[in-house]
Amino acid sequence: MKICIICAEFPPGPIGGVGTCVYTAAHWLVNHGHTVKIIGAYPSDYPAPEYQNDMGIEVHRIKFKPGKYTWIPARYKLYRQVKKWVENKEVDIVEANDSYGWFAFWGKMDVPLVIRANGTETSFARELGKKVNRLTSLIEKKSYQRADDYCAASQYIAQENEKSFHLAKKHVVIYNCLPSVQSAAAAEREKNLVVYSGSLIAKKGPEELIKASLLLHSRNVDHTLVLNGKDYMDPQRGSMRKVLDDMIPAGMKQYFIFNGHVDREKLYDYYARATVAVFPSFVEAFAFAPMEAMVNGCPTIFTTRVSGPELIETGVDGILIE
Repeated sequence: MKICIICAEFPPGPIGGVGTCVYTAAHWLVNHGHTVKIIGAYPSDYPAPEYQNDMGIEVHRIKFKPGKYTWIPARYKLYRQVKKWVENKEVDIVEANDSYGWFAFWGKMDVPLVIRANGTETSFARELGKKVNRLTSLIEKKSYQRADDYCAASQYIAQENEKSFHLAKKHVVIYNCLPSVQSAAAAEREKNLVVYSGSLIAKKGPEELIKASLLLHSRNVDHTLVLNGKDYMDPQRGSMRKVLDDMIPAGMKQYFIFNGHVDREKLYDYYARATVAVFPSFVEAFAFAPMEAMVNGCPTIFTTRVSGPELIETGVDGILIE
């Protein structure tokens, strides 16, 4: 089969769960005889070329200069390129993540358009009780209306999207998964080393984690908290890395390590050495980070909210907390 996947965070640049999911699936598909094209709209400073061949995967990045409406021509160019591939019989099916509403306002195509539901801005804002951006919500809804079918990364996110967009389409749940990889070499676990991995965005709970860490220190529970993950520019507060750093008193900063985005090898090394990995998310479609900690045998604390119970049975696979 000839497959096109729309993705705006394909390695080697900074990636999140969607990029990890696409990277894993694309390599599996190529290794099993399928043809895969990846295409996405990327800011001009994204540290990866406009075209690359990643072990048989064609990766196309349409670069645009960040601005209020500069993404519009980039998305139109993406649509035209995919349409051309379809017309030339180079693609049998097109898949896109549900965030960004990639299929919104697309014209007729002779191949199925399928959405992989990992969570929209609309559904996440609804879960967090925040105001939904009307344009974003419209685009995401139009994308679902245009799609021929969709699958969801968890039962939780399927239910949330049905509430947000009143979907009549049936869905199937296909959980995110990790490739069969050799976990990091066994190492002696370091006493009181706590690890977090994920973008430094409010919905993933890094502020609550730092507050909890400071509370433990106030009770003389010494430990080091390592935060691995790319910075996020909050529309109201700016750099979340700075927001988090400002929460930490000057005399306590040696107990907090901000690594930014790290490669999987370094991340797995942390999981192999850590006392515990903690992921205090408020919203997650079906998170990779706790799975990566678990595959390395690291005791894992995750959330009772959202999709947490679909991954972990508390007291058996890890611990779920409110």
